Amino acid sequence: MGTSAGGNIAYHVGLRVSKAVDDLEPLKIKGLLLHTPFFGSTQRSGSEQRLINDPVLPPSSTDVMWKLSLQLGLTVIMKFDQIKKLGWLIVVTGCDGDPLSDSQKKLVEILKKKDIKVETQFKEGDYHAVELLNHTNAKALYGYLSQFLEN
Repeated sequence: MGTSAGGNIAYHVGLRVSKAVDDLEPLKIKGLLLHTPFFGSTQRSGSEQRLINDPVLPPSSTDVMWKLSLQLGLTVIMKFDQIKKLGWLIVVTGCDGDPLSDSQKKLVEILKKKDIKVETQFKEGDYHAVELLNHTNAKALYGYLSQFLEN
């Protein structure tokens, strides 16, 4: 599980771990929880353009992060074969007040096209990682995630 950049990290660790699940016995991984995962690109999405002056995660700051973290000319090819084979469920949560929401929804579309089991919860309003500052939202998120973990 991860939130924001932690969601991105959890995703990439999940991809790597999916190739070595036998080495982790008796631990059984059944899926990934990605809360407001920090996915995007150097090209601004519609949600980034719409939320250009976002006080929590302004697109100008994500522009800098992409420039600092991506190698020049890098093309990322996402491979999901092992996650699909293992039958993992990927949960993606977010809100439409997050500049990264379009990129998060695009990830969900890609996963669904690859026949990966995906569950989503995208709320209206709010902002990127609102649960870190708003107790009511945190309680609702933890309740949702608890249901996932119990199943």
